[in-house]
Amino acid sequence: MNFFSKTLLILLTVMFIHSVPSSGQTAETMTKDNARDNSADEEKKEDDRNPGNEIIITATKTGINKKETGSSITVITAEEIDQTKKMKVVDMLKNIPGVSVSQSSPLGGLADLYMRGTQSNHTTVLIDGVKVNDPSSPGHGFDFAHLTTDNIDRIEIVRGSQSVLYGSDAIGGVINIITKRGEGKPRVTIQAEGGSFKTFKESAGVSGGTDWAYYSFNVSRTDSQGFSRTSTWRGIRRSFLKNRHDGYDTTAVSTQLGLKTIHDSWLSMSLRFTDSKINIANGAFEEDKNRTFESQNLALNIKYEIPFFNWWQSTILFSYMNQFQRDKNQPDAYEFATSYVTNGDYASINYTNMTFKGKLMSGEFKNTFKIKDIDEIIVGVSYDREYASTNPYYFGWMPAQPLAPLPYSNPWFMLPTNPIDETQDTWAAYAQNHLKLLKRIFIIAGVRYTKPDNFRHSIDYGVSGSFIVPFTETRFKSSVGTGYKVPSLYQQYNVFERFTQLTPGYLKPERTISYDAGIEQPLWEEKIILEVNYFSIDYQNLIAYDTIIDYNGRFWNSDALVRGVECIAAFKPVDDLTIKGYYTYTRSHDRFFHSGDMVRRPRHQAGVTVNYSFLNKGNVNVGFNYVGRRRDYYLFPYTSYMNPYYKLDLAASWWIIEQLQAFFRIENVLNKKYDEVRGYRAAPCSVYGGLKAVF
Repeated sequence: MNFFSKTLLILLTVMFIHSVPSSGQTAETMTKDNARDNSADEEKKEDDRNPGNEIIITATKTGINKKETGSSITVITAEEIDQTKKMKVVDMLKNIPGVSVSQSSPLGGLADLYMRGTQSNHTTVLIDGVKVNDPSSPGHGFDFAHLTTDNIDRIEIVRGSQSVLYGSDAIGGVINIITKRGEGKPRVTIQAEGGSFKTFKESAGVSGGTDWAYYSFNVSRTDSQGFSRTSTWRGIRRSFLKNRHDGYDTTAVSTQLGLKTIHDSWLSMSLRFTDSKINIANGAFEEDKNRTFESQNLALNIKYEIPFFNWWQSTILFSYMNQFQRDKNQPDAYEFATSYVTNGDYASINYTNMTFKGKLMSGEFKNTFKIKDIDEIIVGVSYDREYASTNPYYFGWMPAQPLAPLPYSNPWFMLPTNPIDETQDTWAAYAQNHLKLLKRIFIIAGVRYTKPDNFRHSIDYGVSGSFIVPFTETRFKSSVGTGYKVPSLYQQYNVFERFTQLTPGYLKPERTISYDAGIEQPLWEEKIILEVNYFSIDYQNLIAYDTIIDYNGRFWNSDALVRGVECIAAFKPVDDLTIKGYYTYTRSHDRFFHSGDMVRRPRHQAGVTVNYSFLNKGNVNVGFNYVGRRRDYYLFPYTSYMNPYYKLDLAASWWIIEQLQAFFRIENVLNKKYDEVRGYRAAPCSVYGGLKAVF
């Protein structure tokens, strides 16, 4: 029986069992249960209206008041997304405490996210509960470049190790993107905008819901002529690449559907699909006329929630992620002319066609038990199967070199570059207890057992606490937890151009222990909220790619240490004005190679956001972001420090009539010249504007 058959059988069995009422459950009991549920719903709505009582799903997988967890959490709401008018999720994440982003271009360039100084592949990324980390990528990470903000209800960012609930990859934290859930009468939204670099975006969506069903659907299309991404002119590049533009286009589809079944159970389905294409460079400083990169990502989630009793709810979850990428480069005169320099005193012609396919299928069975209002216990089991297939090769010509090894001794050659076609299964079981005492003391403790195919099992734990002082409402919080990450399929089976040496013989899973302590102080009836967090992450067996010890290049296990402080402030003097700011200090260094700060992690980062709404029709949003000095490659593996930079963005909107809004935004208002990744230009001052209609 295959994976899909097992999952379907479990789902049908549980639905059948649940369709038979319990022997002690009468109509009167069911009526009382429904009345209590309705009362709880009203209480939840009241909590949602209080900004200090945000309900967070990601921290415990069930929904928890933000004040009850010791983890550091930031939530980006749909309202905040609409206020900034940002098109991409990665742009919203660039102004979050403890998060630094390096993107080779704002229009589809590779976007790596570093949470609290960890690696870019140490953050678990979820879309409606579907893990979208790419199994075919070298580190099992996620590229945020093409993920649009369309139809997103909120983005939850949980910083610190979350391996107890989310397993491998959650060493640095978890980012959960949650799609809007339709409600009320049918609502149609149409939006169109355009601006710099001949960029145009169109989107349309519909949503609605009743007591027994809900739906939301959105589709968008973005096209841009783009601009030349590389930073400098080199050699004869000027004559070949005059008026060069790196075009970009993407199509995004998202939907969420829900249906109420027997005994208040809910069957829901969410889907998000992205199809993108971008013209890319050959590397830092090296532009190319005809090299393209295609990417398609599908995330599907099917969930069935079954409330057996008031104190017991079961959830069956099936998720599927499919990632396809193609890197294609055809020969051209510019590459032939410059290869004399880049290849070492001889010219060459190359053709590249590389494909990367990654799939992840997951099944999970979770049970939540509540003991009145003082305790909540979560127990679950999960099974993951991931698949990675890469078919990278290039075909080229160069002058014959008789003394060189094959294939270089033949002027015409085809060289496969580390193809893999592998799968890996992982079983896991976890349990977590959430204890609530006197409505001011909260303790969360959990443990997870993980058994991957190719490595020994791991037992991880996590404990967090939150204590609210009476009268002053000062909140002390802390957490400690271990993390565990198995090497990716690429790291396990890549051959590193030797065709004889596989890495499973010496590469070990990464392990961490993380500490987090903080204090939060509300003032002036919570119109002012101040927060300070200290964090520490101690790495063992950190997987790093190195060419110093082995000039051919390979992955090694190393050790590293990360320390840092987050200072966060929010000020809301009146309902229409909100001011938020943060400062993050991060010190991350490799203790094995002793190479100083790890690349692309700035020690100092700060940001301020001001939002003002007026006359119930208008809104103005200003965002400022500062990124300090950080190390980056200038000629791999050699590095140097890049200059700090700052950026100012502006967005404004006005409801012309009740159903029609006009808006504009200006990115990089001060027209600062800087690189987030060395060798790739950031966009100059850019202006966009458009209309949004709601029916």
